[in-house]
Amino acid sequence: MSVRLRELISAFPGWEISDAAGGGWYAVRIATIPAHSGLSNLRCGATLDELRKHLELEAQRAPRPARLRGAA
Repeated sequence: MSVRLRELISAFPGWEISDAAGGGWYAVRIATIPAHSGLSNLRCGATLDELRKHLELEAQRAPRPARLRGAA
């Protein structure tokens, strides 16, 4: 089953997703991150399904925020 644009936008709120002029789709991070982070500010895909896969990989590579421990 193919992903729909609305679903993709809901699943990845930190990205602005648009169709490309020459075909395909692209996503641009709303808040850019430094180049040395190892993450991307732009991801592309020929289809929305391909773009979803690329954004999922990007999310897996993102560092998780540290958990704070409560004071005892």
